[in-house]
Amino acid sequence: MGMWHALAGVVAIILGAEYLSHSIIQAREISPGPWASLADAVLTTLVAFPFILWWFTREGRRREKAEQALDTQEQKYRKFFDSATDAILVFDPDSKTTLDINRAAVELYGWEHDELVGRSIVEISGEPEKTARAIDDATRDKLTRIPLRWHKRKDGRLVPVEISASQIVVGDRKIMLAVCRDIGERLRAEEDRRESFEMQGVLNAMLRRSLGRAPLKEKLAEQLREVVSIPWLSIERKGAVFLKEGAVLTLAAHHGFSSDIQQACARVPVGRCLCGRAVETGRVVACDSVGPEHENSYPGMTPHGHYCVPISADGTMLGVLNLYLKEHTSLGEKQQTFVKAVADILAADISLARVQEQYVQSQKMDSVGRLAGGVAHDFNNLLTAIISYAQFIRDATDAGDTRRGDADEILAAADRAATVTRRLLAFSRRQILSPQTVDLNALVADVTGLLTRLIGEDVRLETRLNPGTCLVRVDRGQLDQVVVNLVVNARDAMPKGGTLTLETGVATPPGDAPDSSAGAIRDPMACLCVRDTGVGMTEDVRSRIFEPFFTTKEQGKGTGLGLSMVFGTVKQSGGEITVESEPGCGAAFRIYLPLVRLEEAQVAGDAGARAAPPRGSETVLLVEDDDLVRRTGERVLKAGGYSVLTASGASDALRVLECHGRPVQLLLTDVVMPGMNGRELALEVSRRGLAGRTLFVSGHTEETVARHGILEPGLALMGKPFTAETLLRRVREVIDGPAGRAKA
Repeated sequence: MGMWHALAGVVAIILGAEYLSHSIIQAREISPGPWASLADAVLTTLVAFPFILWWFTREGRRREKAEQALDTQEQKYRKFFDSATDAILVFDPDSKTTLDINRAAVELYGWEHDELVGRSIVEISGEPEKTARAIDDATRDKLTRIPLRWHKRKDGRLVPVEISASQIVVGDRKIMLAVCRDIGERLRAEEDRRESFEMQGVLNAMLRRSLGRAPLKEKLAEQLREVVSIPWLSIERKGAVFLKEGAVLTLAAHHGFSSDIQQACARVPVGRCLCGRAVETGRVVACDSVGPEHENSYPGMTPHGHYCVPISADGTMLGVLNLYLKEHTSLGEKQQTFVKAVADILAADISLARVQEQYVQSQKMDSVGRLAGGVAHDFNNLLTAIISYAQFIRDATDAGDTRRGDADEILAAADRAATVTRRLLAFSRRQILSPQTVDLNALVADVTGLLTRLIGEDVRLETRLNPGTCLVRVDRGQLDQVVVNLVVNARDAMPKGGTLTLETGVATPPGDAPDSSAGAIRDPMACLCVRDTGVGMTEDVRSRIFEPFFTTKEQGKGTGLGLSMVFGTVKQSGGEITVESEPGCGAAFRIYLPLVRLEEAQVAGDAGARAAPPRGSETVLLVEDDDLVRRTGERVLKAGGYSVLTASGASDALRVLECHGRPVQLLLTDVVMPGMNGRELALEVSRRGLAGRTLFVSGHTEETVARHGILEPGLALMGKPFTAETLLRRVREVIDGPAGRAKA
């Protein structure tokens, strides 16, 4: 509408101008001339003016639309510019002045838009000189990628960035466009992967080292050296491994320790200091500086922290890994996981070493047992002859004859020698037991006189016996030896005197007794307790008290076999043994043995009462490869009324039987012989029907006898050494007893 109003105004002006020009001409009554030309020009101008106005109006609108389009395009550009996730910097490559930045750049660098625009691009670089050279190189060589650079935020923190640059020319001006990507997360991920790879490499190397044959302390030292040398682990190059021995931690391996530290940390009580508390609680104990919780100090101690990780396996606390930290630093979550894995490997090393140690101890025990078994055979043969001939001498002399006393001394010495053999075999659990029903009350009463002389005058002996009987089925000689061993140990634990108490009773073994099943219902058992008021034992000593060769006595005053023998005898008798002791509170050893009901004992006693006299008239074939034992047995049997055939081996025995022409009532044969052994001979004799019953004799260990198949049910076996009375009684029992208990 405005344009039409203006156009109407212009028309009115034109008409008015024309009327004015005609009026002037008429009034002046002049002819057309200059005035007429002027009037025509004015009139022409006024006539053209609307067209001029229309054109300018149209161009204005066109320009307005162009400007609006330009504004819209610029808004789109700004929107795209600010929506980019990477920081974009627009700057002059010559002056290094920042011309524009996007919103991502504001977030990355911490500068506001107006604060950063106009600043030199070098100001946000953590490496100004390198950045300036890189921009110049990129400008000159038209590089599109600039190597990794560290950029600096407003707060001074450095940020790793990857830069893509491009040059553009606007008119005659060069502009640099740099896209900067924060690669911190990527670098951290790469670092994390690298650390994971290196951690696994270290753990693999430690696992390979664990399979080596090096001694435990040497292996622990190598493992520790590997860990503290890791450059990316946030620790000082210092650490230690402690092993738990009872209530004490002992320094087993260390790295970077001075002599003062070694001395201060050689033995750390459980519960004391950081390491002791880690073992006591079973949890990691850490601190970032030296404080009162350290408890252990040493000359030259500098500020530091600790990271103490318990070392355990299958619920058993084995020790602790102690790593030194720089003051006010701590391990990250991933490093904590790595250190825990290291502790698990150390636990495997320690467990393996202990298993190997137990295996070595077992081999020692097995070696002693084999030695004892080898000696036992020959020694028992000799003892059999010594005992028998000493009895011959004693029986052939009068009561007042001095030679009878000599024979008694020989028999006593032989009995002690037989006890030594039984002790060695009991230690290795290889002896052949001769169980019988024994009342613990009677046993304690019988040994009281011997024990009184054994313990000395400064030790008071007390007995507390169960009101009723405590019947058990054991080898009486072995149980006597068990009591003597425990009493001797109790006496040694009371060097200044004290009280020794023997107690009998019926009790249920505790749930933590050796070999007890968790949650199992335990039957009451006969209990024999040996209690003293001596010096007591530490947990470390108590845990090893039954180990073979372990002794707390001075060198030359203990073999370490006594309590091992006790343990072996009790276990072989189907019992259990426990020990309770604390330093300064004495010790109490409790032996639990299966109870024998009174009616069962009465039946056994009646059977013994019905045994036939030890004499007979039957024919016995005696097979023994040892000449001395064979002659001794022949003499004893003949003295007992038997007809005796002898043979030195299996082939000789078969020949003797064929020549005899009729079966014998009893085959009495040694078990271990050259060529065909006793069991094979008995089976062959039985197949031919040449002997009714068989009695096996052996001086070897139970293991050796078992290997020859003699411990099967229904076989009759007698051990060496034996007395003449024992031989005659056993022969009579086999001949008169059920055939099923004396088979070949």
